[in-house]
Amino acid sequence: MVRLEKAYKLKIKASSITETIVATTIVIIVFAIVTVSLNNVLRNRVVNDTSFIENKINELIYKNQYQKIKLPATFNEEDWIISLNKEQNKNISYIVIEATHVQLKKKIVKTIIDNEK
Repeated sequence: MVRLEKAYKLKIKASSITETIVATTIVIIVFAIVTVSLNNVLRNRVVNDTSFIENKINELIYKNQYQKIKLPATFNEEDWIISLNKEQNKNISYIVIEATHVQLKKKIVKTIIDNEK
């Protein structure tokens, strides 16, 4: 090593093993925290996604408009139970569509005006 210093007049600077281990540990801890946080965000996004059931409700509304289904009716779609009921309020008749998730007990309710022909 002394010969290299004399020949090239360079000093090689390097960090100690302790500094390297500390820096690596900090990077790993930050990476672990970010991974857990991102996992929670994505899991919540998947659990709260109701686009499937919203599309199914819209499909049932469409079928009801063209008298393809008879009320009252109940349907099972994956983990959801969808029920359609007819209600009367004064002179207006409503159709109440209620979708309930079996496991999460999450409920989506839509009310539409019935167009009787």
